[in-house]
Amino acid sequence: MPTKTTETLWKKYMTMIRDIVFILLFLASIVGWIRSETAKKTKLETQVETLTEAVKSTNEQLIKVNEALSEQNILNGKVLQFMDMKK
Repeated sequence: MPTKTTETLWKKYMTMIRDIVFILLFLASIVGWIRSETAKKTKLETQVETLTEAVKSTNEQLIKVNEALSEQNILNGKVLQFMDMKK
């Protein structure tokens, strides 16, 4: 009889240990998933900030180009007026 009780206790403890290990591994995988999702979100936010800065820089450059073209247009008009006056 004592061997049956020992086997039953052994089986019970092994089941408890298995359940505890399963729960610990499950919690570890949840923590890892949360960490990876947070890292992805942080990386995405960094990429958005970088792209926003690039768009602002490009916008400023376009404004400068537009101003230069406007000045060139004015100068072209003055040249045409000067040429008409010379005739």
